[in-house]
Amino acid sequence: MAAVWPQEARPSPTESREMSANAKRPRNSRKALARRGNESPVPGTASSSGASRRQQVLDAAIDIFYERGFSDTSVEDVASAAGLLKGSLYYYIDSKQDLLYKIIVDVHEAVEEIFEQTTGDTTVPPLERLARFAHAQIDYNARHVKSISVYYHDYERLESELLAEVRAKRRQHERAVVTLLDEAKTEGSVDPSLDTKLAASCVFAVVIWPYTWYRRSRPTPAQLATFCTNFILGGILGAPRS
Repeated sequence: MAAVWPQEARPSPTESREMSANAKRPRNSRKALARRGNESPVPGTASSSGASRRQQVLDAAIDIFYERGFSDTSVEDVASAAGLLKGSLYYYIDSKQDLLYKIIVDVHEAVEEIFEQTTGDTTVPPLERLARFAHAQIDYNARHVKSISVYYHDYERLESELLAEVRAKRRQHERAVVTLLDEAKTEGSVDPSLDTKLAASCVFAVVIWPYTWYRRSRPTPAQLATFCTNFILGGILGAPRS
């Protein structure tokens, strides 16, 4: 479910300074940004060491974006958190946009993998596949609160081309959940009057929004996932009220 955030946001003073600096720096294409994050270095080589440092930079960016927000974080802040000089940081990234895009892509890849693993077996009834997906996704979100928070708070600050790509992936994911609910209606396991688009929105609300309040203590991520999954199934299967 797409979170409701402002479509346009005025750059903060920090963003304005970064935009000015980045205007002078050659920009990578979308494909180049994706390649940079998806290299597969040989262990023990200089490339492997570089990939490890790149992940360290990404982890530092997640931490500081989570604490301060994307707009109020400068490249210098990320460099300091990663233990690098600003000039050295640019060996691994082009800009804050580069970092934000990689965080968003990593979240999407995780969601796609979870969805494929939990719903790919079509011999399993659709509601069971939906339950498996919800449980796995809620558990993942609870274990990665910081990156999930950065995603939903800041994805709309991506530049237009990248933002359009992210929105297209979100719509694809939403349609896949609607399809599962439609399959459940077809086989007669849910009420035939169920509005599957509305139900899918409610499913995503339960899956997504715990990141706004959950902090890893009690319940555990697995307990949270079980409770929320049962809540989702109860809502879908519950008797409709007149």
